[in-house]
Formats: sequence, structure tokens, C-alpha cells
Amino acid sequence: MSSLACCKGDIDKAIPQGRIETIAGHNVYVAKPASFNPNSSIKLVVIATDIFGYTLANPRLVADKYAAKGYLCLVPDLFKGTEASASMMAAADDMSSEKSGFGSKILGFGSVLWNMSGFLLRNNAAGGCKIVEDVITEARSKYSLTNVYLQGYCWGGTIGIKLAQKVGVVDAVVAAHPGPISFPTDIQNLVTPIFFALAEKDDFVKEKHWAEMRALLAKKEGFKYSLEIFEKTDHGFAVRGSETDEFVNMQRQKAFDAAVAFFESV
Repeated sequence: MSSLACCKGDIDKAIPQGRIETIAGHNVYVAKPASFNPNSSIKLVVIATDIFGYTLANPRLVADKYAAKGYLCLVPDLFKGTEASASMMAAADDMSSEKSGFGSKILGFGSVLWNMSGFLLRNNAAGGCKIVEDVITEARSKYSLTNVYLQGYCWGGTIGIKLAQKVGVVDAVVAAHPGPISFPTDIQNLVTPIFFALAEKDDFVKEKHWAEMRALLAKKEGFKYSLEIFEKTDHGFAVRGSETDEFVNMQRQKAFDAAVAFFESV
């Protein structure tokens, strides 16, 4: 469940403003609106992260953005210290860059192989689904929640698709450039409103899949869904896209805004 595309990206420079709490026995990054009142009703967004996990600044900063929009946002630790090292992003860049020498490419390959092998031996989507469900269950008892949404990126996008096949776990899912999808069953079995935010260039959900996904979704009478292709983007853009690339950053913001709009439409 991985490719070189999973490993690329940039680390955001801003400092997250939330805090770490324990929910259902799991470490969770918690971002709350400035006006948060524990006795008032609120909407919840849970972020299922990519392979770099909840310690990376990027998903935490997305959580802060959701909090600024008035949501309570939780980012659970899905990997318990077995997340892929953020240093792998630079190694993946070395592997694919035309400017890298042979030695740099070999070192990059070794780093990616070592990190991904260890990660995949220790983690699977089913385990991530269980953690997300546990956190949501306790959050429902802890807070006065009116709606529960799931935002998944990459690995977490696959988790979102799996949970969208179960009744009552969440009210809506956004799957941004998800990992592997089992066609056609993962689409046919969806029961929860879902928005697919897809990269134009992706090793997992490729151009050849777009028409099939649309056809399968269209057959689900009365089912609420959206599918958007974000042009000139790569896998990972919505959470690890470069802040210094004006176009990529614009597409990243567009994907976030579209996610909020979809949640609010459900």
C-alpha cells in the first residue's frame, strides 16, 4: 500500500497552536475554536493522516484551520511511533531529482526502502480504522457533537473510504488523494456521503480510474458524493504540497475550502 509518491512532499513551517490530549487511550492533537465552550454543541472533524503521522506539523496545521472555521478537530496518533520518518521526503526527492548524483540516489533509495518496509510491517488500514472509531466513540461521549466528519489524506484517505462503508461512524468523508482503492467494491459499498479530492498525477488513483469511479458513484441512486480532479497536482498535494509554490499552495487551499463546503452541504 505504498509508492514513491507517498514519500514526497514538504514540511510546513508554521507552529501548530493546539495541544495533545489522551482520548480513548490514544494520543490526539486537539485544535479547538477560539470560542470553544465544552457545554455547547459543535461539529467535529477527525483527520486521518498520511504515513508521516500526527507528529508532522502539516496535519496539525490543517486541524488549526478547521478550528478557525469553528470546528473541533482531532488528529489521532495512528502509528504509535512507527510512522514514516519525515526525512524520507528529502530522500524521495533525491531519488527522483535529475540534479542528484548516483550516490545520492542510492542513499535515497536505501532510506525509502528502510523506512517503508518497517512502516508497512507494523501498520495496516484496519488498525487505523479501529483507532479512529475508538476516538470518535469517546469524543461523542465527551463533547456535545452535532456532526462528525472525517478528513483523510493518502493513507488516511483509504481509512476514510473504509469507514464510509459502515453506517453511523461519521456523517461525511473527504478522501484526499487516497491510497489504493479496491475496484469496484470499495465504491459500490459506500454508504456515507463522500468527496474524492484527487490529484491529477497519482500512482494510486490514476486517470484511467476516474471514469470508472464516476460511473460507479452515479449508479448509487440518491447517494451524495463529489469527485474533483485538481489539475497539475501530485499525490499528497493537499497536505504536503509546497507552501512556496504559488500554484500548488492555491490548489491546496482550494481542496481545503472544497472539503469544508462538502461537510457543510451534508
